[in-house]
Amino acid sequence: LSQQGVSPHVLIHRGHSYHLQNSVQYVDSMVLLAILGSCGGYNEIFEVQRRSNNAQVISTKQVGSKTINEPMIKLINDYFLQQKDIVWTELWMHLDKEFKTNANAYALFTDYVPPNKNIGLQVARIYNEENVE
Repeated sequence: LSQQGVSPHVLIHRGHSYHLQNSVQYVDSMVLLAILGSCGGYNEIFEVQRRSNNAQVISTKQVGSKTINEPMIKLINDYFLQQKDIVWTELWMHLDKEFKTNANAYALFTDYVPPNKNIGLQVARIYNEENVE
């Protein structure tokens, strides 16, 4: 990335949902990954996309949980440290396998939406690309 002059930023919001709008205001075009791990983070995906068209977004449709956020963020960080490409289907399968051992955690995890499955975000991205002046 540095050879290409790219300095990506990651936004992680895992606190209470009523603070999420305060975090999203810091999204700019350099944010290439946004993890909206607070309750109802899905409600802010369109604002993230508006601010950074290329951002990949992980969000939860319902309850955000430390039980899910911490292992997910650690795994993503490990990928970064190992300079591994993130392939969302593989990463998600790894998390799915990990959380299936705990019924409560798995119930929470199933409400998280990975970037490759975020249809609403993909539609918004296409719409905005076609309506750029």
